[in-house]
Amino acid sequence: MKWDHERVPHASGFGQARSCGTRRTELRDIMSRKSCAKRAGDRRAASWPRRLPHPLPPVLVFQVRGHRRFLQGYSLLAFFPPVFPLRLGRPGPACFVRGLRRSQDGATMVPMRTRLWIVASCLPVGCLIGCSAGAQAPGEPIVFSPTDSMNVARDGHTATLLQNGTVLIAGGEGTTVHSLASAEIYDPSTGRFRITGSMTVSRTGHAATLLANGKVLVIGGYNFTDSYSPNVGVAIGSAELYDPSTGTFVATGSGWCTGKDTATLLPSGTGLITDGEDGGAELYDPAGGTFTATGGMPERRFEHTATLLGDGTVLVAGGVDPTYWEPRANAELYIPAAGTFATTGSMSQPRAGHAATLLQNGMVLFTGGEEYDVNGTPSTIASAELYDPSTAAFSAIGSMTVARISHMATLLPSGNVLITGGSDQSEFMHPLASAELCDPGTGTFIVIGNTAKARWSHTATLLDSGMVLIAGGRDNSSILASAELYE
Repeated sequence: MKWDHERVPHASGFGQARSCGTRRTELRDIMSRKSCAKRAGDRRAASWPRRLPHPLPPVLVFQVRGHRRFLQGYSLLAFFPPVFPLRLGRPGPACFVRGLRRSQDGATMVPMRTRLWIVASCLPVGCLIGCSAGAQAPGEPIVFSPTDSMNVARDGHTATLLQNGTVLIAGGEGTTVHSLASAEIYDPSTGRFRITGSMTVSRTGHAATLLANGKVLVIGGYNFTDSYSPNVGVAIGSAELYDPSTGTFVATGSGWCTGKDTATLLPSGTGLITDGEDGGAELYDPAGGTFTATGGMPERRFEHTATLLGDGTVLVAGGVDPTYWEPRANAELYIPAAGTFATTGSMSQPRAGHAATLLQNGMVLFTGGEEYDVNGTPSTIASAELYDPSTAAFSAIGSMTVARISHMATLLPSGNVLITGGSDQSEFMHPLASAELCDPGTGTFIVIGNTAKARWSHTATLLDSGMVLIAGGRDNSSILASAELYE
C-alpha cells in the first residue's frame, strides 16, 4: 500500500519505505514535541509525525545492532510483535546503511556508511519501527572485524551456507596434516565455531554443494598422506553427505569424477559434477544416492568455474588445459534437458584460478586469474569481463585495482561484488589483504580497505544477515585458523 503523507499511520496497514534524511537533532525535536503534546492531552499531535520523507532506494540493507534482528530490503517502517526490545518513543539501538555514492567530482564511487537510530511507536497489534539518520564520513572504509577463529587451521577447504543460517566448514589442508577430515560449524548467532562430525575421507581441493533436502554433497578432491609429497596427492572419486540434523557425514555412491571437480545444484534437484581433467561429467541423484554419466565436455580443463544460469543451464569457463598446461579462454554450456554440453562464446583472454559470480541481472562476472605469455610464463591478471546469457557473448569491463588469483568474489545484497584476498603472483604466492567492490552496472572497481589478515585460498560466505564470513586460507608463512566478518 502507498503511504499517505498527509495521514498518520494506523493499525490497519504497514508503512512503505521511509527516507532516513531526518537528522538526529530533528528526531529529538520530534520526541520533544510528542512529549509536550502528551502532557497537554493532544493525542493527535502526540502520534507519529504526519509528514514523512521520501522512500529509500530498494538496494539498501541495514542491520539492527544489539538485538540480532535484521531488517533487509527497503521497509524502513516495519511491523514487529510488541515484544520487540525497544523503548517506545525514544531512540533505540543503532543500525547502519552501507553502500556506494558518487564522489564530489562525480567521477568515481566511494564507500558510504550511514548510522540510523531506531525508534518505535506502539499500536494495538504491534509496533512501527522508524529511524533517524546521521551520516558518517562518506569516505569511511567498510569494516572488516575479527570473529571467532576456527578450531583447526585450514586452506583449500569448503564453506557451505546451510538452510538454518549456519556455515559448514569441511576438510582442507592443515598445518601438520596435508589433508583434513575434520569439519566445523560457524553459528552467526553466537559468532563461534564448533566442531561437528568428521568426513569419512580426508580431502582438500574438493567440491561441496547444498542440496534441496538440506544436506551437503561433498565430492572429489585430493588426499595427501605422509607417504606422498605434499605437492602430489591421490585423487578421490568418492562422495559423502553431511546431514545437519545429525551432524554426521555418511558415504554415498562413488562417481568416476576425481580431483578438482565442480558440483552445481540443478533446478531438478540433481547435482552436476564436472571432472575437467578427464573431460567427463555426471549427475548425482539425491533420492537414490547414485551417479550416472552425462554428456562429456568438449574441452578438458581444471581450475575452471561452473555457474548455474537463470535458465537452468550451467556455464563452464576457463581453466587449465591438462595436456599443455595452459589457461583456456573458451567456454561451454551444459543443457540439462538434452544432457549435453555445447560450446558458447570465448572470454576476452585465457584465465585459470579466476572467480565467477552470478549477478542479480543474470549475467556472470569473471575476475582475475592467470594467463601465460608467449614464453609460457604465467602472470596474474586484473582484468574482468561479463558473460551475457541473452547473447552468449563475453565483454570486457574495467579491471580490478590489483591483479589477483585464488581470490574470492561474493555477490552482496546491494548487487555489488565484494572481492577479497588472493595473490598477486601465481608462481610464488604473495597473499593480499586488500579488498575492493565492483559495481557491475558501471564496470568500476574501488578499494574499500584491508582485511585483518592477508590471505589466499580462503572462503567467503554470504550470511543471512548480509555480512560475509571470511575464513582460513594462507598467508606468507602459515595456514590460517582466523576468521573475520565483512559488515
